[in-house]
Amino acid sequence: MQPGGAEVPRLGLSLAPGSGGDGVVVSNVDPNGVAAEQGLKNGDVIYEVAGKKVASPADVQAALRDARREGKRSVLMRLKSGEAMRYVALRLNRA
Repeated sequence: MQPGGAEVPRLGLSLAPGSGGDGVVVSNVDPNGVAAEQGLKNGDVIYEVAGKKVASPADVQAALRDARREGKRSVLMRLKSGEAMRYVALRLNRA
């Protein structure tokens, strides 16, 4: 894992800081995880989680933690995959 990176095992993601503090890069996807089920790939850049802009892996973790605390069962992520911007709904595991 890169310095400043983070693991999100519940979603099957490893994250790394984006360039210039704009978004968070997906550095690894567990092929058996929730993120892979929704088509996330290495190199995708996450810009928002649950309506909150993210600039670091810690921001992603905080947004996910807040969504769980609010009782949400899934979160919407805005991300760039290749040249396309898209929204992906990810199920939050309760484990």
